[in-house]
Amino acid sequence: MAAKYCEPCTARGKTPKAFQWCTECEEALCSECTEAHKVQKMSQSHHLVEIGKIPNKINLSYNCSKHQQLPFDYFCVDHDVICCKECLPKDHRACKNVTSIDNASKNSKQSQSFLDYNEQLSFISEALEKLKKNRKENSSRIELEESKIRKEIAKAKEKCHQTLGIFRKVAS
Repeated sequence: MAAKYCEPCTARGKTPKAFQWCTECEEALCSECTEAHKVQKMSQSHHLVEIGKIPNKINLSYNCSKHQQLPFDYFCVDHDVICCKECLPKDHRACKNVTSIDNASKNSKQSQSFLDYNEQLSFISEALEKLKKNRKENSSRIELEESKIRKEIAKAKEKCHQTLGIFRKVAS
């Protein structure tokens, strides 16, 4: 899971806040390390995600569920699934449309499916924020109502005690 602090800097004894997550390196990066990551030949093609946009409960592992130690390397268009080098010959031997993940993901951010999903995610995110706000407002309103009801009960209880006190004096 994404760390709060930049992992390369933490290894050097520094603790700057992390702003980006590299999905390939599975490492949190500060702004300075992000810039270095973008220009280094080995990591310039890596996919970076803003830390704040990563859900808290997400598995960022890109390994096969059947073969945990192996990363996903292929995409089977016929089955619309990603697979590792072990799954490919076992489950996709007869498939005609298998390509590497790198080829399959090229220009994926410009695809209409990606744009549609991104729009849907934005809509869902906004709806969740509204629900969260609504929930807080409802919770506050309920607490206020509870307080009013408790006060009314206390007043009614006091009135009963007073009335019972009057009856006791009359009865004696």
